Amino acid sequence: MDTLIQSDELAKHSSKDDLWVAVYGQVYDLTEFSGRHPGGRSMILNEAGRDGTGMFKTKHPKEVLEMIKSCIVGRLDEKTKEANEESESVKQNRMNLTRCLSLDDIEMYAKSIMKD
Repeated sequence: MDTLIQSDELAKHSSKDDLWVAVYGQVYDLTEFSGRHPGGRSMILNEAGRDGTGMFKTKHPKEVLEMIKSCIVGRLDEKTKEANEESESVKQNRMNLTRCLSLDDIEMYAKSIMKD
């Protein structure tokens, strides 16, 4: 799919009823899938409206994306992603810890914001 999705558009889809996540440059509408996610809806909801590649990489091989390829709505516009990276970093650091349900959630969050 060649539809370019800007970061600010992606950010509008950040609720359990309208849930988009970018992974490896593709934007996925995971609204329906999130309820069937083996790790629970909260894992996906924590990444809603932003690039979740970092978190995805900590738990899944890239091949898992084949299962949700029908959910692709477009491609993340890398230019707008770069322009919003600093503000996204600020948002990540303000994560609502009440959304973390276990130590695994906290560990995944920490890995997602740590530099490689």
